[in-house]
Amino acid sequence: MANTEFGNLMGDIIASLRDAQSNYSKLRGDDQFPKAFHGAGRELEHVHHTLESIQSHGTSDDRTVISENSVRALQACNAKAKLSAVTYAETARRHGSQRLEAYWSTVSQNGDGSTVEALVMGMVRDLQTLANVAKVQATIRDSIQRLHDGVSHRLSTLGSSAPNTQPRNVYNNNYGHGAQNNVSGGVQNNLTGRGNQFSGVTFSGPVDFGRTE
Repeated sequence: MANTEFGNLMGDIIASLRDAQSNYSKLRGDDQFPKAFHGAGRELEHVHHTLESIQSHGTSDDRTVISENSVRALQACNAKAKLSAVTYAETARRHGSQRLEAYWSTVSQNGDGSTVEALVMGMVRDLQTLANVAKVQATIRDSIQRLHDGVSHRLSTLGSSAPNTQPRNVYNNNYGHGAQNNVSGGVQNNLTGRGNQFSGVTFSGPVDFGRTE
C-alpha cells in the first residue's frame, strides 16, 4: 500500500513541477519580479531532475517496503509542489503589472512560507527527510545533499520575493466580559466611551474584533 502511494506521489510531484516550470517560462524575462522569484524558478529544474532520478532508481532494494515516514515526506513535498504550480499559474495568466500584484496576493492569501523560494527550499528539505528515512541508493542520497547545498547557497543571497508573507486575516475575540487586553508590553489603551480606538495604527489586512458571550 505504502509502495503504491509512494509511486503515485512521485508522479504527482513531478507533474506539478512540470506545470510550474512551464508557467515560469512565461515569466522568465519579466524584470519586475524580485531576484528571489527568478532564483526559485531556475531551481525548479534541479528539483525536478533529482525527483526523476529517485523515481528511476527507486530504493536500493525494490523489495523494501516503503515506510510511512517516507510517504509523509513525499506528501509534504507534494503539497508544496502543488502550491508552487498554482502560484506560477495564477501569476502567468495575468499581464503587465498585474502579474506582480497577483503573485503577492497569492502569497498573502497562503501566508508565511508560501513564497516561491520558500516552497522550493521546503521541497528540498522534504527530499532530505526522505533520504534519511528511506533506503535510497547512496548516489541518490548524495545528489539530494548536493541539491540542498546548492539551492540553499544560491537562494540565501537573493532576499525575499514578497514584502509581507504573514497571514492576511487576524482575528481578536473576547470570550467573556470586560476589557479585551491585547498588548504584551507597554501601554494598553481601552476605549470606554466614544472616539477612535486606534490612534496611529495601520492594518495590512482585514481585522475582525468580535465578542462572544
